[in-house]
Amino acid sequence: MSVNKLLLLILLLQVSYSANTYAADENLTIIEQNISKVERLFLTDPEQLDNDEVVQLSQDIIQNRTFYENNTVGKVFSLLADAATNKGDLSRAMQFSLDGESLTNIDVSLRLTLMLKITSGYYFRGKFKQAQQMAEESVNLATQLNNPTFLVKALSYRSMTNALNLNHQQAFSDLERVKQYLTKHQEFSDHLAVLNVIANAYFYTGDYQTSVTLYNRILKLRYDLSKVNNIESTYTDLARSYLSLGRLDDAHHGFWKAITLAEKKEAPIRVAYGKMGLGQVLYRQNKAEKSLEQLLVAKTLFHGQNLSLPYLTTLIYLAKASQLLNKNEIAFQYLKEAELVAERVELTHEQIELYALLATMYQNKQLFEKALIAQVKYTELLKKFSLSKQKLFNMMDAETLATEKRRDLSLGMAEETDLKSQFTQKYQQQKNIIIFLIAIIVLLFCLLLFLGFRTRALRLNQQYDDVEKPLDYLASPSQTKKFYQQHFKMARKYEYPLIVGYFSIDNWQELEFQFSKRVIAEVSRTISTLVNEYRGEFDQVGLINQGEYLFLCPHQDSQYLKEVFEKLTEALKVQFFANLGEFSIKIGYDYQSPGVQDIDPYIFLSRLSESTRAEYSSYKN
Repeated sequence: MSVNKLLLLILLLQVSYSANTYAADENLTIIEQNISKVERLFLTDPEQLDNDEVVQLSQDIIQNRTFYENNTVGKVFSLLADAATNKGDLSRAMQFSLDGESLTNIDVSLRLTLMLKITSGYYFRGKFKQAQQMAEESVNLATQLNNPTFLVKALSYRSMTNALNLNHQQAFSDLERVKQYLTKHQEFSDHLAVLNVIANAYFYTGDYQTSVTLYNRILKLRYDLSKVNNIESTYTDLARSYLSLGRLDDAHHGFWKAITLAEKKEAPIRVAYGKMGLGQVLYRQNKAEKSLEQLLVAKTLFHGQNLSLPYLTTLIYLAKASQLLNKNEIAFQYLKEAELVAERVELTHEQIELYALLATMYQNKQLFEKALIAQVKYTELLKKFSLSKQKLFNMMDAETLATEKRRDLSLGMAEETDLKSQFTQKYQQQKNIIIFLIAIIVLLFCLLLFLGFRTRALRLNQQYDDVEKPLDYLASPSQTKKFYQQHFKMARKYEYPLIVGYFSIDNWQELEFQFSKRVIAEVSRTISTLVNEYRGEFDQVGLINQGEYLFLCPHQDSQYLKEVFEKLTEALKVQFFANLGEFSIKIGYDYQSPGVQDIDPYIFLSRLSESTRAEYSSYKN
């Protein structure tokens, strides 16, 4: 081997080693950054989490989970559960919690966090025995960990599940311990979660008046503490309690408020819960047509979300409202679908009327065997729930004093928390005012100077950019992404027309393969120049990828952009007819205006690009 060949081999090895080292360092940096993001988000108030950020981060980590410790992956699942809960998707929240808890060798505190989320999930699914078992395990683990915060939450869940399973003395004992810990540990901050668990317990044991009182206190605390991100869930719980008490006007207002807030934050599952509740209220007010409208929206939103219990309730009330309007065939279809759903869930006391409705329907259709089966099923379930309810009443009669004490204790805890929040709020306000005044005196002059110089510099830079910007300049892909999101959201918010156009050289890769970089660069500059020549004064155009261009034309119609694309296509024909030899360019474009149903800008753009109509033109010498 010659010396030159040996030197060349050594050089290639060095380049390869450097490239691999650089790639490894870059991957290590990304991993460290992701771990830091997880730690930051894990310490954030769950209701304040950015859902998009959590989802994106989780995709990066879970797809490459072999590069991360189980603690990091477990925290990601916990964050996903919180994000799903914020959207009202309690089924996915529980599944994420189960996925995280199943990991091995994770910190005890993380496992306890996930176990409490699983307890909540069992509770919302109506599986009270499993919820009690998980709460018991959580209390034992929190006691071993000697962590008051976890212990208070675990005791709250155990108190609730004991009440739901008619173990009232144990429930009272746990409630007493919760009060003691809250009194002893003033630093405990998550009173809302504890009060919410206790309020839910009273609701499911049938003490709707106490649950109304507690939910109203929770509502006030949320406003006082400015924790309003998930306040629509409290309105839904409050309205549900009013509905159980027969206070239909109050229930109507609560559900309407919950729907309005959920729509504002774009949480479709929470909207569905509100719509379902409002449909029930309207049905009981004999407003069958309006009830159907609300329930049909709820059915659509619940469908495919793995939320069988609320979906079943929605189907039952759709059938009942349809019957009121003498739409018996439609009602029968709803009941048949509900019968299939009921086979895979544990029914609540309110849902067993499904079988009574089915028995009547089958009898009217002279399907007597099926009617008998449905009637027997209804009788068995009614007997089961009646015995359970009678047992509860007997125990409440035997423990009237204990029940009253427990209610007074719960309301006292809510009142103490309310007073504490008011004091904390006033103290924090005064402290913030003092700090603000001191800071403003020191910083005001500096800030004014900085803003003055900054404004002058920006003005000069803008003038320079306007003068010096080349004719072939187009926005980069990142800039295009930014102003596309802005236009899309603004057009939806203020309801003005927006035409989105997609223009592409569909065989750009072939062009790059056949010609040199110099020719490709010249083609890109020429296309950019022509695009700037034919676009309107108020249009924005930018690159998506090489050979792909995005046009945004606010306050225009489709005919306008069609004419722009036709002129641009014709200009490209003339420009490249004699410049590319035997090579033929394939041009495709499409333009659409996003509608009400188009929520995600990227799904809309993807659909637009896929529907692009290709136009073929040959440019030859």
